[in-house]
Amino acid sequence: MHAAVRGDTHSPSDLAYRTLQLISLESGAVSGPVPLELDLARFLLPGLTILTAVKTLMVLFQEQARLALLRFRGGHVVICGLSRKGYLLATGYLERGKRVVVIEQDTENDLVESCRSLGAMVLIGDATQPGILARSRVQTAQVLYAVSDDDGTNVEIALCARQVNGKRSGGTLAVVLHLVDPLLCNLLREREFDTTPDTGFHLRLFNVYDHGARLILKEFSPFTRHPNGQTPPHILVVGMGKFGESLIVQAGMHWKAHGWVAGARMRMTVVDQEAVRKLASLRARFPLLEDLCEVTVCPMDVRSVDFQQARFLDGLSSRREVDAIYICLDQDTLALTAGLALHQHLRTDHIPIVIRMTESAWLAGLLRHDAREADPFENLHAFCLLDRTCNPDLLEESVPERIARAIHEHYRTGLPGWVAGGQPNPDSLPTWDELPEDLKESNRRQAADLGYLLGKVGYRIGMLTDWKNGGLRLTPAEIEQVACTEHTRYVQERLRAGWRPGPKDLKRKTHPALVPWDQLPLADQEKTREMMRSLPAILAAANLQIFKARVGEEPALAGPADPGHAPQADPAGIRGEVRDEIR
Repeated sequence: MHAAVRGDTHSPSDLAYRTLQLISLESGAVSGPVPLELDLARFLLPGLTILTAVKTLMVLFQEQARLALLRFRGGHVVICGLSRKGYLLATGYLERGKRVVVIEQDTENDLVESCRSLGAMVLIGDATQPGILARSRVQTAQVLYAVSDDDGTNVEIALCARQVNGKRSGGTLAVVLHLVDPLLCNLLREREFDTTPDTGFHLRLFNVYDHGARLILKEFSPFTRHPNGQTPPHILVVGMGKFGESLIVQAGMHWKAHGWVAGARMRMTVVDQEAVRKLASLRARFPLLEDLCEVTVCPMDVRSVDFQQARFLDGLSSRREVDAIYICLDQDTLALTAGLALHQHLRTDHIPIVIRMTESAWLAGLLRHDAREADPFENLHAFCLLDRTCNPDLLEESVPERIARAIHEHYRTGLPGWVAGGQPNPDSLPTWDELPEDLKESNRRQAADLGYLLGKVGYRIGMLTDWKNGGLRLTPAEIEQVACTEHTRYVQERLRAGWRPGPKDLKRKTHPALVPWDQLPLADQEKTREMMRSLPAILAAANLQIFKARVGEEPALAGPADPGHAPQADPAGIRGEVRDEIR
């Protein structure tokens, strides 16, 4: 405009360039009368630039200040890998008021700004590098999730976290390692218990398919129609991908634990284009499935006319004998189509049809029910896999957590009454949910240290293969040794928590059992022995069992009675075997 007033001739690009120069306080000095618009622009445009820079610096400073405070406050959550799983975990913890640090390597990830806007602190960098983990204050964090889309990267993150966490001054870091491959997850399961007590590092493994299968069977159980456990249930599984395989195995395990009697096999009908081959592979990995389950395979493409007409149901004496149908296809649209096709044939039989979907997208929204209105699709249910598995409740479903609950339940329902010489009264003792947090943590420590305790007598914990017997039993001499070691571990744990020997007083934190094993009353000694005798049953409930340690395998690391032991700088307990399996 100023050029037009003066009659100067400039090209559009020259005018644009001179305008941009105003940002850096150049081209503002002009001769002659200055129009009001230019006069304002000479000050407002540089001012806007400065304001933007200041706001950017304030955001960066604020994030750095919050990160610095974590050194003293701690208790936060570190999430490595901003995939959809990582984003759901971050939002879940933020909604619960937790402080969250996200580490993401991809600067172009669209979820970065979304996380920042929700209140998360985001670090751009490689979580497999010690420097970036140190910046996240992992040494004071409560839990770290390795949830990238690559199993190998997640293992590297766990290794690095263990190394950085070696400088921890107190507390325990739970590292939740996500593995997509169920076989690899099962192989490494025993590493959850391969940690020396007091290292401040506990490994937790997580597989969305295994975890999701347990949840879907809990929420849409086929066993509720047969509460007496005498009539085997019958389920229909459509799709034998990773989730379908996990569902079959988890259903067999549930039947074994809660209803199985010799000769009574749970019935399964499996529909998949490669059902014969996949079932043979599954039976090779889980031989007892043959004894537990009678499986009928239907090699069929879900897109075929035969499936659309549900001809595989014609062999049943009554379609109502199917207790539940699980659609386990990987593609959401195809899964919904298959579920609707079966619904057309079974709408009057009121058989629940559960459709596994990736997350709560609009397809899953189609199946939401309104109890106030008649719903023609009331037997159709959506199970959103990522939404249900990638949330803060994940830690409560970890194997050590389930074992900790089983230990407490065993104590409630068995040990007190046994020691007193009468029948137990579990109602007089708090349930797990009613238990104070410090006592919950004590049970968790006991569960996490089982690998160390059993290692002292030459055993290790692994995946359950002996489904009939539950694995090895300890000899009386081994029970005595493990019971003594467990009591020593328990006393040291309580003393570090501020407890002292004396009359039982929860407020003053005194307890008469905080004495050496040889000074412990016989009744309390027997209570600990009985818990050790029950370990095979407790472990079997979590799909684990006791094995003899491998030849040449170190039976145990430095224990709580060994003074001055320190965390390993090179975590060979994970590195040696895990890295080879992944590479």
